[in-house]
Amino acid sequence: MNADLESFIRGWREAYVKQQQAILLFNPELTAKFTIAQQQTFFVIFDELRRHFTGLLGYLAGLAPDQQYKRALLQNWKEENGVSDDGRELFSHDDLYRRAASSVGVDVLVESHAGRTRRSYTDAFNDGFVRFIVEQIVISGRKIGWNRIWSAVEAYELLDNVDYPAFLRLAHSFGLKGEALTFFEIHCLVEHFELGAESLDEIWAVDSDSVRIGFAFIKKLQLTAFRALSDELFVRGK
Repeated sequence: MNADLESFIRGWREAYVKQQQAILLFNPELTAKFTIAQQQTFFVIFDELRRHFTGLLGYLAGLAPDQQYKRALLQNWKEENGVSDDGRELFSHDDLYRRAASSVGVDVLVESHAGRTRRSYTDAFNDGFVRFIVEQIVISGRKIGWNRIWSAVEAYELLDNVDYPAFLRLAHSFGLKGEALTFFEIHCLVEHFELGAESLDEIWAVDSDSVRIGFAFIKKLQLTAFRALSDELFVRGK
């Protein structure tokens, strides 16, 4: 990877982590005091923030300009849905998440069907990502637009390895053990960012501004949602 790109990502990541750590939700000393109701609310709402990305991968594949991008998106989709290349039986990430949520006594599928997972800020998060994708194509044109979209996707994937260690600590603070932790443990180790890193490097070489725009967008989108989720959970606990 280009040294300048590595330096940019390192600085961006450090700035993100600093802001993330200031959010109360990521303080395990505080979340260890959550009631079961607060734990259940976390799983219900976080499901709405994380669940829609799998569907977005298919939408992005339809916009992707070449096979390199399509293959990366397809591989990501397969991993999300537990599709193996060697015949092994794997759990989808949705299955693993539902198992984690069930450990605190909540069925997120039932909650989603009943419309109890959505909040104004979860809608803003999910709609905001889709709106960004469409706007970049319409306003900036297909080439520049795609550069910005892919940069945002890569920023989102990079944050798996940043956010999920924090979410794993959160899960530990809830007292979760064994299989209930698998969803969080897997996301600490996934290499979805690496699937698209070569393409990101190519974009940086000719259009570093688009990389900066995509990364800035995801940083703001993600932190805004996590702050809102944290605020709701701590208000609920008062």
